[in-house]
Parts: sequence; C-alpha cells; structure tokens
Amino acid sequence: MAVPLAVFLVVSVATLALAAEIRASSRGRFLEVARSGFERAAEISAEGLSAGYFQWDELRDLAVAGRLDAANALLADLDDGFRYALSGRIEAGTPPPVPWLFSASGTALTARFPVRDSAGGTPLANLVGVVRLDAERMLAEAAPGGEVALVESGGRAFAFGLSARVTHLPLQALDILLSILIGIAVAAPVGMAARRHARFFYESKGLETIIFLFEQSDRFSAHHSRNVGALALFIGRQVGLRGRRLRDLYSAALLHDIGKISVPTDLLQKPRSLDAGETETVREHPVAGARILDNFWELAHLRDFVLRHHERSDGSGYPGGLAGDEIPVESRIIAVADVFEALTGERPYRSRIELAEAFSIMRAECLDRDLVDLLEARISEYPTFQLPRWARASRA
Repeated sequence: MAVPLAVFLVVSVATLALAAEIRASSRGRFLEVARSGFERAAEISAEGLSAGYFQWDELRDLAVAGRLDAANALLADLDDGFRYALSGRIEAGTPPPVPWLFSASGTALTARFPVRDSAGGTPLANLVGVVRLDAERMLAEAAPGGEVALVESGGRAFAFGLSARVTHLPLQALDILLSILIGIAVAAPVGMAARRHARFFYESKGLETIIFLFEQSDRFSAHHSRNVGALALFIGRQVGLRGRRLRDLYSAALLHDIGKISVPTDLLQKPRSLDAGETETVREHPVAGARILDNFWELAHLRDFVLRHHERSDGSGYPGGLAGDEIPVESRIIAVADVFEALTGERPYRSRIELAEAFSIMRAECLDRDLVDLLEARISEYPTFQLPRWARASRA
C-alpha cells in the first residue's frame, strides 16, 4: 500500500524539529523533543482516523440505523491500517466539539471523534467514535532508546494529560542523519490508512496538512499553495488533462514551494526588494524542493514539475534556463497558476493587482502564452469551479 502523502509532512517537519532539538542537553529540553514528536504522531494519526473512518458514509448510515454492531465491524481492521490504533468502536456519548479529542487515563491514550458523513457535515448527536491508541509504542518511536517513559505518577506533564519522565540522557548528541531517520521512523507508519481510505487521505487531507504546516509561519501565504493547486487543476482540465496525470499536476502544484523550507523566513516575508544575494538564496528553492521529493519514491515522479516551475518560455527562467517545450506542460501550468495567485492575492508589501494588469504582467514574464490566454478567457468560470472529491484542499 502506498504511503499517504501526509506521512511526508511528518517526515519533513519532524526531521527539522528533531535535528534542531535532539542535541539539547537538559532533561527538560530532551523531554520537550520527545513530546513534540509524540504530539505530531498522535495528531496525524487522528487526522487519518477522522478522514478515513469517522467521515465514512457507510459507517454513519449504519450508526444512524441503530446497527452499531455492523458499524463497529467496519472498524475491526482499524489496527491493521493504523500503526498506533489498538481498537475502535462507536458508542453512545456526546461527540466532541472539535474534529478529535484526546484523553488520558494512567498511561493509556484514547481519541474521541464525532461521526460525520464524507462531506464533513453535522455530527451525529448521541454517538461518538472511540479509538484506543498505543501511547507507549508511539513514544518508543518518537524517542527511541527508552530515554523517555510514560508513568502514572511522579512524572512531568507530557502530552494530552499523560505524564512522563526522562530515564537517562543519551551519552552523546545524535547526528543529524540519525535525526532524519528518527523522523521517518516516527512519521512513516502514522499516515498508513486502510484500503480505499488510504488513497482518499493521501490525496486530500494529507496534502492539505502538509501545505498548512510548511507555510504556517507566514499568515499571508498560508493558503498560497492550496490556491495554486486549485487553479492549476482548473487550467489542467481546460487543456484536457485527465485521470492520474491531472492528480499528479494537483499534487505537484500543492508541493511546488516545498523547497522554501530551506529559505530563511525573514527573506520570504521581507517587505522590500531583495538584494542580489538574497534573490539567489530564494531562487534555490526549486532545486531544494526537487531534492526533497527525490528522497521519497512515492513523490519522486513529481520532482521535475516542481524543479521547473520557475522556467520561462524564452529561456530566462531558472534553475536550468529551459525554453518552450523543454519545460514540462505541468510546470508551465503551475507557473501560470503561481504567478496569477501571487499577483491577484493580498501580500504584506502590496495590495492585490487587478485582473487586466495581472495578465499583462504575466505575458511580460514570458509565461506560456497559450496558457495565459486560456486562463484569461476562462477566468470568469473559476469562482464557480468545483474541486473534485479527491482534491479537498480548500481555497483561501
């Protein structure tokens, strides 16, 4: 089964966090690193359970009909698809007011979920989904080596009402490479969803989560990649892309700026023009993004679309100076969507640009002229464009 794209969120974010924090020498700092990985694992697991099971029409319909035994039978394989799930069931109770709610008893961790339909509508009033999670296994993978242990009493506040203590500190700081492996060990199993639910989560919730967390430090661009994904999907359909090729275009558009995790935040948010050195640093993000995707075989086929999204038809773009048909059509579509969204969206340093001026600027930037013309001709249809079910990242 393919690993859902959401897993790569955890791999990337946990790698950065662990590489920075695991070298801390104090007990409190070491405990904080473990807590961070533990919470990420728990949240992403809950995200997958919510999307994969507790927003499932068949499950909800059985619950509404009072057939709880049949509904709970659908949850019997839950522990096969989710590494940290021990068991799950639907039972009488008041649903939480949030998508999921964790509670602890001793060293046991439970997640409670409202039961909704696949559209995420109003939850059932008197029923709640309850999943027991293997907190000790989750912690063992977040802090391998047994340096942190859950305890019923005598420990420090840890996560979701659990208590933990540091048993001992590592003899030496971990190498960054080992931190990356730890991040993968924590993240990779978490997003594994069962059967058909895995694919749904991979192509919708996981993508939305990865874009949100990679861009959460900049409120003005938090929805940029989602908007670019939706617009690229709109353009792709207009030029006749279908099926897997259309889905790959959407995924690549959502991930087109993933390389910006290597760019200092102050440069991305700088309200004034960048100098030559700063510009060169920002221009490295397509190459960084391609390297990230190369690390994961499930995403490697998207690397050229991400690498080439700043190439231009006259060869003036970067990083390769490709021109015309040398640039993949997916990259040309993403480039048009990216520039259009950047021009017409609000930014810290300017207000949105009117459509006519935006299209004029886009032509001057040597974007694919046919695609720019097509978008200008069809832009009035975009506000009513409906994303397909598998592409659920919302527009800003």
